[in-house]
Amino acid sequence: MAASTPDQVGTEMIKALEDRAAKLKALLEGRQAKRPLIIEFSGSPKAGKTRCISVLELFLKRNGIKTEVYLERASISPIKSKGHLNFNVWVSCASLQGMLESLYKDIDVFILDRGVFDALVWNEWLEMTGKVTRAEAHQVEQFFTMKRWTDLIDVVFVLTCDPKVSIQREYADQLTTKRGTIMAEGTLGQFLASIKKTMEKNGSRFRRIEQIDTSQVKTREGVARITDQALTAPDGFLDECIC
Repeated sequence: MAASTPDQVGTEMIKALEDRAAKLKALLEGRQAKRPLIIEFSGSPKAGKTRCISVLELFLKRNGIKTEVYLERASISPIKSKGHLNFNVWVSCASLQGMLESLYKDIDVFILDRGVFDALVWNEWLEMTGKVTRAEAHQVEQFFTMKRWTDLIDVVFVLTCDPKVSIQREYADQLTTKRGTIMAEGTLGQFLASIKKTMEKNGSRFRRIEQIDTSQVKTREGVARITDQALTAPDGFLDECIC
């Protein structure tokens, strides 16, 4: 048998995903769900989150699945200091608001760009770096780990990346090498540690978490993997709706 070319492999992969999407569409149309399937994306800077969301959204829409993406609100926050408790609470509550509003919309899938899990990661980082007290971090954690919120999220994709690779990606097309407050190896390392701690402390509170290291993964491969796993996320969701 002749070996498949990369293009043939890609075509076969896409065809398989489209077939599964067609089945998912039929299942979603026949369900009696009172809310959309909710997918959250979280992770470290430059791990490919934005690109993955964009590709997944287009794939679902082109396959007839009504999809909405709620982009993170960090860029429009009136609070400019990312290292302040108020910034994390403002951005996280904005995401929570978007998720709650999605429950009343005529959509099949709601994709959340940074949500409840991400709020917990930033909360860990703020405590780790001494920007909030343990008591304050605990109070924030209690609010965002309410079962009422975590039960709504069907799958969380946590994308991580080696700090050196993140920085390479950040400055690949820029005309400056000066580091920002977040895009520094030390800070990125702390952020990865915060993700790990959040997984250990609160990972079990979420229905399903998929962690993917994109450091050595090509964009197309990573997005295909995430799309494949996203298409299996509705299994428990649909069972729940039937029950």
